[in-house]
Amino acid sequence: KSIIRWFSTSFLCFSIIFLLTLIPLIFYCRNVFYELEVQKSTQQMNSGVSHIENTIISIIRAKSSLSADIRFLPFRYIDPDYESISTLTRKQMQKYLNSLMSPLYLVSDCTLHLSENVVITPSVTIFNETPSYYPSHFYVAGLTYEEWMSFLDEKGSGFLPVMRITVDGNSTYDALIYS
Repeated sequence: KSIIRWFSTSFLCFSIIFLLTLIPLIFYCRNVFYELEVQKSTQQMNSGVSHIENTIISIIRAKSSLSADIRFLPFRYIDPDYESISTLTRKQMQKYLNSLMSPLYLVSDCTLHLSENVVITPSVTIFNETPSYYPSHFYVAGLTYEEWMSFLDEKGSGFLPVMRITVDGNSTYDALIYS
């Protein structure tokens, strides 16, 4: 009996000492895994922030590029005969707008208002029908066309507050708008 008791006591003491030596190792491993997770999360957030910054820079560059394109200049400074603009030129304007915005996955939709009478979207170019474009193709909740234009004039260029918009009469979502 004494040998069994001695063996049991020895085994219990050895087990307790072994477990006590593992406690610092457990805390160390936990801290290492915590730091790795924090580092991974920080890298992912930095990557996301970088992507958002690149998208914003691309939007601003697209605006500058569109402003400088000679095909769009007549719409900005003179009032041309819109009917005389060929279908090919209209399609080129749409393709150019698409080529600037389609690589930006954060941009879900875009519209280019060149003057009060000209609106270009990736799918359609509208001449002399801007007021019909606003409620049927694009609509900001709670704002009439005149209120929307007044709001744009008041805010000027840049990002507008998030607004609830409806696109093509069926898709409604909150959007950050760049003007």
